[in-house]
Amino acid sequence: MFKSLSRREFLRGVAAASAAGVLGACAPKIVEVEKVVKETVVVKETIIVEGEEKVVEKVVEVEKVVTPTAVPAAQLKGEVITVWKDNDGWTSPVGLQKAKMFNELYPGIELVGIGAGGDYPFVQKVTTMVAGGTPPDLLGHTAGRISALGGKGVFERLEPRVEVSSLMPRIKEHMPQWGEGIFMGKLVGLAQDQNISLWFYNKDLFDQVGVDHPSIDWTWDDMVEIGLKVTDADNNQFLFEPGTHSFQDASMWFWQAGGTLFSENGWHTDFDKEPNILSMEFLTDLFVKHQVVPAKGAQLGEIGVSFATGKLAMTSNSTGALAQQLGDKATWDFDWSAVFAPTGPVSGDGFAKCNVFSIGQGAKNAELAWVLMEWWLGDDAQTAFAEMGEVVARNDIFKAVGLPNLPAHLHPALERSFEKGRALEREPGWSLCQKYWKDELDPAYLGQISAREAMMNAFAKAQPELETYMEELGAPR
Repeated sequence: MFKSLSRREFLRGVAAASAAGVLGACAPKIVEVEKVVKETVVVKETIIVEGEEKVVEKVVEVEKVVTPTAVPAAQLKGEVITVWKDNDGWTSPVGLQKAKMFNELYPGIELVGIGAGGDYPFVQKVTTMVAGGTPPDLLGHTAGRISALGGKGVFERLEPRVEVSSLMPRIKEHMPQWGEGIFMGKLVGLAQDQNISLWFYNKDLFDQVGVDHPSIDWTWDDMVEIGLKVTDADNNQFLFEPGTHSFQDASMWFWQAGGTLFSENGWHTDFDKEPNILSMEFLTDLFVKHQVVPAKGAQLGEIGVSFATGKLAMTSNSTGALAQQLGDKATWDFDWSAVFAPTGPVSGDGFAKCNVFSIGQGAKNAELAWVLMEWWLGDDAQTAFAEMGEVVARNDIFKAVGLPNLPAHLHPALERSFEKGRALEREPGWSLCQKYWKDELDPAYLGQISAREAMMNAFAKAQPELETYMEELGAPR
């Protein structure tokens, strides 16, 4: 879950013990624990009855944030039961290190972790705990689980806490992945980290065929031109392998053409919109017209095509790859670098996704879970995590602390991501519509139908089901 890059490569001798010492010296010793409560109030309302104004009283329920007297950090006591999507995040080497940092400030808060072991077991575990009246205090998961659980009353809304926080409004502008924690307009998760979309390229291959390396502001036209020059189909050498299974792969194409996956309220899948059709026509042309990517359905393992083998000029991956390729177990045996997403007809946007923390609705120790979340995203903890080699949740800290520890040739791509990175559209209909997009576009990649026809077919099948699903969730229009 956490990624720690090779210290020998770029950590400049920073040790975990010193990082923990910095936290102990700098963190505040007093915290205010906010609690969101509901109360009923009587309000007066003027109505018109038979042409005359009449004042009536109504009883309404409102949410109120109560801030008790400030409590010394050392006096806060209790367990924070955390359900993690995969393994217990508090018992991994990095998790233990972070827990130690936290407990130096909050010795009375015990971090108890439960590893669910995957997406489906996580959903089952959390829903079972909620149904049994013991919701977890904290949930550590991918933003995709928000789509799966967002309509089940599992997550506490975080806006009341964020609004009264002295930290959150200040750091929000430095977190392009903030929107990953929003479900149907409600904030239910905050980022643990950041995973930035990058385009890695094989510098040796470019040099061998005499093609200029892609520039930081490369375009769709540049992509096609590069592809035509580097592709040698007879020797199974291609530009890259397009992702055609997930909206994560498709999102940047839609955005770069000026489109979105869904309407703002999530009720409409935008497969029928012209920018999105244009983007899929471009993607399909890479297969059919230009033939600069491996044919759809090709068994890449059998024909020896992958970025690691040197048979692809580029690969669309994320900063998660940096941990391995800059560490002791690198698999790319050639000189490489990276650029950010290409610029299409409208933009050069690419995704910045994350793992998230959520608070269980009605959790016993929700306030203590919030203390941990604020600590996690605070200046000192984020600085320590960045010094450990992580691509941290906050771009301001990553740029100041983490970026200087990375090779200089990667800086332009990462700096561009600070401007062009954006959150994936985690709307309720993500999985439902994704299936139709994939199934209907597959024949287009083979040249059997046009991309326009495929997109309209996908829209015709997905839209009625999406509307039914949104109605069942009670989603606002």
